[in-house]
Parts: sequence; structure tokens; C-alpha cells
Amino acid sequence: MTSRRFILLLFLFIALSSCVHIEPMHSGIIMDAETLKPLNNAIVYLQLDYTCYFPPNPAGPNSESLGNIEVKTDNNGNFYLPLKVYLLPPLLCFTGKYFTYAKAGYFNKSDETNSGNISLFRMNHYLNYLPYKSKQSFFLSSDFEEKSNLFKPELEKLKKVVLEPIDSNGTFLRLPGKKITKIYSRSMDQPASRPDNTIYYAYDDIAKDWITFDSRGKILEFKRNGPNWDFMSTAISWGWPLYASHDSIFYPIDENPMPVGTQYKKGDLKYIPVKIGNISTLVGYSNKFFTIEDDGNAMCPYGSFSHLKCFTGNDLPVSTEDDTIKNSVFKYAVDTLNHGMFVVTQSKRAWHVYKFGNSYDAKTDRVGFGFAEIYAFPIEKEITAFTATGNEFFVAFNKDGLKRYDIILRQGFNVKEDTMFALNAQMTRDINITSLIYSRAVNVPALYATTGKDKIYRFSMDGIPDYIVKQ
Repeated sequence: MTSRRFILLLFLFIALSSCVHIEPMHSGIIMDAETLKPLNNAIVYLQLDYTCYFPPNPAGPNSESLGNIEVKTDNNGNFYLPLKVYLLPPLLCFTGKYFTYAKAGYFNKSDETNSGNISLFRMNHYLNYLPYKSKQSFFLSSDFEEKSNLFKPELEKLKKVVLEPIDSNGTFLRLPGKKITKIYSRSMDQPASRPDNTIYYAYDDIAKDWITFDSRGKILEFKRNGPNWDFMSTAISWGWPLYASHDSIFYPIDENPMPVGTQYKKGDLKYIPVKIGNISTLVGYSNKFFTIEDDGNAMCPYGSFSHLKCFTGNDLPVSTEDDTIKNSVFKYAVDTLNHGMFVVTQSKRAWHVYKFGNSYDAKTDRVGFGFAEIYAFPIEKEITAFTATGNEFFVAFNKDGLKRYDIILRQGFNVKEDTMFALNAQMTRDINITSLIYSRAVNVPALYATTGKDKIYRFSMDGIPDYIVKQ
């Protein structure tokens, strides 16, 4: 009996210990990299996440924030993060930690481990930070922007020095005499003339041509050689751009990591055979991408997935509330940085938002692709544009403005509307958004929108009209 009690107690101890995470105390000093003097009021931010592989989820493992700790350094640049104890869900859950060090006027430094002594590079002049970029990045993750309480006033100090506010309606760029219907973004090599490596393409439906500009709103003379195109891949920072018209897909060899040799020469275009045609959306990059084709009746895989058939409404999960799903039309698809694809379809009864990714079929023991519905809107709430980051998605409705929905991964997908976002985004509701992308505003995440008129709008992640770099 004693041995049984011992084994039972040991089992309970192991079970309880697997549900507890103890984060030890961290300390160090933050210094100016040039003067080696300590920096007071610098921010040290620790984000703890956990990922669970059980119970199985067809859309992949559940990842969620465990908690955040942030402190400021004292007058001697010292920081102390206290010991913390967190409870974890049981069974196959693993933690990860991410440190961020920041101070207004200095480059942000992110590191997965605490190295003790941290050096931050000074931003002597905002647009002259480029030489430092290879050493430190000033870009901040959207999670840090939203969850940090201490950095917000520091960021506001920086904005007052180098940025000026966009007008209350969010107008970022006005192009008189133009009719802007679409907008895309992509990463490029970063010359000293630009504040970051992101450039934007806006389509003028009057001139039937693309206008190129940077995050400051400065019009660029950049022109890409090649045939006319209607769509491009966007939002994937590590990928290589694709271009498409309604019935062709291609990419320039120069813009892709393919060796120039006997098969291709510099300046050549690589054309990819279209599966069906009548393309309306293109997401991904050259060796792995998807299109929406055939008036939205099919979503087709290409590149490393080209052996798979096109997906139709028959591949969508059956809903007891909507028996018209098999007749759905694919409307929007967005590829996010770390959270896979989001797909919007329209049935006769509703608009459906799906997470699209790897799935496992236990009957055949094969890994494929599957759709997991995370939200649905009534059919009368017509969606005119859609984008997503993975932690949230943004929807533009006909005559009902732009709204944000947060995704909470806890025992499946839970979606909650951020009602403050709609209040902050003061675009008049009679303006219909024609395209919407998630990108950057030089140093922070931002949303860009077009309405088929002569303006391009930009909003921060909480809906407040953003800032623009002083020219």
C-alpha cells in the first residue's frame, strides 16, 4: 500500500510540475553603443509564449501568450526582471521567451535570450539609421506594440520629433486626378534614399498604370520591366514576388533566387502555366503560392503544391447552419508571416472566414490541406476588402466601415470584435474600401486602404490614423 501511495504521489507531482513554468529573475545593463554610458528609462520587455500540440488541431498547434513582464532601467542603466510563476495547460505544451530592449531615439534590439549587457545604437537622424540596420533593427513586432504599456509614451516622444500626424480621416497620400483601386506592398533592396525596404504599388484605374511610392508617401521613379500585370504577391517578407494578369502568371528571374545560367539569362521572365484562368487573387511566392481562379469557383495551388488539384466549395467543411457551403465562391486569400493563410468565401447565406493549412487524415495517414472555419458574417454584411496578420483580421464592409477582429486560440478559435478600432478609424461609412493590406509605416505595423478615389488611407493597428515621416 505504501508503494502504491508513493507512486500515486510521484505521478501527481509530475503532473503538477508539468503544468508549472518558473521564469527566473533576469538582470543586466543597457548602454549607449557609441559612448558606452548607461541608459536610464530604457525598456526591457519579456514575452512568454506557449505552444500546445495536444489535443490535435487540424489548423496546426495552438500558440498563445503566457504572460509579459516589462521594466525600465534605473539611472545606472540596470534592470531587474523578477521571478515569476505561471500555470501551463497540461500535456505537450512548450514555452518560448522573447526579450525586447527599446528606448525612444535608439534602435530596438530583440533577442530570444537575455545576454545581460545590451548596447543600443543611437538614431542621430531618423532617416540616417540605415547604416545601423545590419546591426540592429528598429522595427517592432505588432505584439510588442499592442501589449507594452511602458513603450507607448516613449514612442510618442519619438513621433513628435520625426513624424507628423495624418489627418483625422487617415488620409496618407492624395493623388489628384487619379482613381486608386488597388494597393500592394513588397520588400526591395534598401538604398539610402528610402527610410525602409518596403515600397508600394497603387493602381490608377484612369491611366491604367501603377504608381510607386515609399512609406513616407514619396513617389518613386522605380519601374519594373515586363508585361502588364493586375495582381502581385504581397505581405511575405522572405518570399520573392510574383505577378499575374487574369490569364498569366510570371516572375522576373532577377527578382528570384534562381541561378542565372544556361537555362535563364538576366532579365528573363519565368512563366507558369495557369490551371484554369480568370485569376482574381494571388498569394505566396514563386515556389509556393495559391490563386483564386474561375470567377472565384476554385482556389489553385502552385509551385511545390502544383501536383494538388484546385480546391472548390466541395472541400470546405460542412456546416449544419449553412447547407449552401458547397456552392461557395472564394473571394479573398491572405498569406500571413507566421500564421499561414486566411481565406474568405461567400455562400448564399453567409461570408465565411477560414484558416487554411496543413491537415492530417487519420483514415489514410496522409498530410494534406484543410479549411478550419473561424468566423462567419451574415450575407447582408457585404465584405469589400479583407486582410489578416494571424493574431487578428480586418474586414471592410459595404456602408459599414473598417473593423478589426482579434483571434484567441484557446480550445479552438475564438473571435472577438475590437469595438474601439471602429471608433478610432474615423473614415466615413459611406466610403467603400476597395483594397486593404497589412504592411508597415516605416517603423511600426500599419494598414493601407484604397477606396477607388484619389486617396490612400493609413491606420495604425488600433485604428488611429497613423503618422508620416517628415520630409
